[in-house]
Amino acid sequence: MNHENEYFCPYCGQSADANEWFTTAQKDYTMNIAANAGIDLINKELTKSLKKLDSRSFRVKTRDVPRRNELINPENDDMVFFALPCCNKQIKISEEWDGTIYCYFCGFPHDRKGGEDD
Repeated sequence: MNHENEYFCPYCGQSADANEWFTTAQKDYTMNIAANAGIDLINKELTKSLKKLDSRSFRVKTRDVPRRNELINPENDDMVFFALPCCNKQIKISEEWDGTIYCYFCGFPHDRKGGEDD
């Protein structure tokens, strides 16, 4: 019973909505990009508005809000492709995994021997 936005963990078969399959690093990355969009807006618009207040009798000193780091560590190259005949697709799994592999798309369980495409 696969819902349109439901996917399965290839290691345990647990299903979850598509927006729940992000790593902590991926979540941090997207949050930093969103935060930087706001920071850029603050640095540009608010600073410009405050500088307009600067006069002989009223001094305004501004400093840009520092941007967040948007870098994400590269993926480790410790995975292999595994063919999923049930959905005619491939996924990457840890090369050390020797247990059942569940289809990410439909949840069908596969034996490790037989689907590996190095």
